[in-house]
Amino acid sequence: TIQRQIELDYILDQFSKVKVRKMKPVIRAILRMGVYQLKYMDSVPASAACNEAVKLAVKRHFQGLKGFVNGVLRTISREKDHLEFSDEAVRFSVPAWLLELWKESYDETTRQKMFTYFLEDHPLTVRCNIHLASKEEIFASLKDQQVNVEECPYGDSMLYLSGYDHLEALEAFRNGWIQVQDLSSSLVGMAAAPKEGS
Repeated sequence: TIQRQIELDYILDQFSKVKVRKMKPVIRAILRMGVYQLKYMDSVPASAACNEAVKLAVKRHFQGLKGFVNGVLRTISREKDHLEFSDEAVRFSVPAWLLELWKESYDETTRQKMFTYFLEDHPLTVRCNIHLASKEEIFASLKDQQVNVEECPYGDSMLYLSGYDHLEALEAFRNGWIQVQDLSSSLVGMAAAPKEGS
């Protein structure tokens, strides 16, 4: 939802009389999640996405806006297959200022490859806490829970994970054996190469 927020807001603005920037923050978040479910989560029926959004609005004490939430999402559900985005920033959910900056440096084909890559699913990168468990123990624990685990070519204590439902359900995470850390962040520490007492 966060990754595609620009696109989702554009869709909401097409079908809601109240523009996204004027919505109550909770309602705005609920609608964004609902639109994401309708457009990108094939396993969630449209009726369920709409109903759950309405329930969430009521749960968050916005009973008076449940009709609004329901109406906007049901309209989007009917029209979602007819949406077209001529604007490259909206289509790839990229801030307009960044798109303009990259237009100066990259041709359209290169930009589209980059933006498409950004929106693809990527494995989660985690750092192993080898002070609590060996990398082998961590690897075995994840494999036991049917997680796809790959060695990261950069950094001895980094792994790529995919094929799991909830990070919190993983024993290695609950035990503190792994923590989420982006690969680029982990490389900073390696490049700094701190010594004891630094």
